[in-house]
Amino acid sequence: MITKEFDFFDSTRNRKVPVIVYLPKNITDNIQTIIYNPGYGGGQEAFAEYDNGIRTWPYKNNTYLARFFTEKSYAFISIQHDIIGDEDGLETLDPKAIQAIARRHLWERGVENVLFAITELKKQNLGLNLEKFILGGHSNGGDISKYFANLYADKVSHLIICDGRRCPISPDANLKMLMFEANDTSTDAGVIPDEGTQENPKRINLEWVIVKPKNALHQSYDDDGQEVDVKQQVCRTIEWFLSCF
Repeated sequence: MITKEFDFFDSTRNRKVPVIVYLPKNITDNIQTIIYNPGYGGGQEAFAEYDNGIRTWPYKNNTYLARFFTEKSYAFISIQHDIIGDEDGLETLDPKAIQAIARRHLWERGVENVLFAITELKKQNLGLNLEKFILGGHSNGGDISKYFANLYADKVSHLIICDGRRCPISPDANLKMLMFEANDTSTDAGVIPDEGTQENPKRINLEWVIVKPKNALHQSYDDDGQEVDVKQQVCRTIEWFLSCF
């Protein structure tokens, strides 16, 4: 696969938006594309380790997925949402608060980052299809993806979430969603819309599949996770999902 890195800068927000793009070897026009939002990865101490090369930045820590997609002739784009200098990260939030409210500012910023990255990537003439794309993410990045899809469902062909447990998905979003869960976490109540009762069913436009691999931990879904069998199942399930939905 071919790798291209960009440090985009949004002058309207005075904010850097790092992006890495993995391209298939045979580049064509209108390449099917997945935009991926990685997990949070820690506060300022972790960011210092990333910056010093001790640890891999989260947006560069999903290469098993990048390889899978580029081998299928997709482009894989990963965006770093949390950067050095941020003072409002997950570690600053009250864990007892309603997380769908407490984390909303991070999801809103993530949506702005995705929209900005799309605008900038269109200027690079990489042949990407950025009008209708797959949207994915891990952990808080999965929640950013759901928040984006709630607002811009018309831009999203499929939604692939790896243990994004906090942001509710709208039953009216008209989406195809694959959601992986883990055995050391739990998804918050209300994240997946219920179908009401037999007497009063709700109309839900969401087509979704929920999978919990038996060995999956929250960290299994990025490169740091040691559970190779989980990653293999993730890739097999994504391939099935995209072919059937």
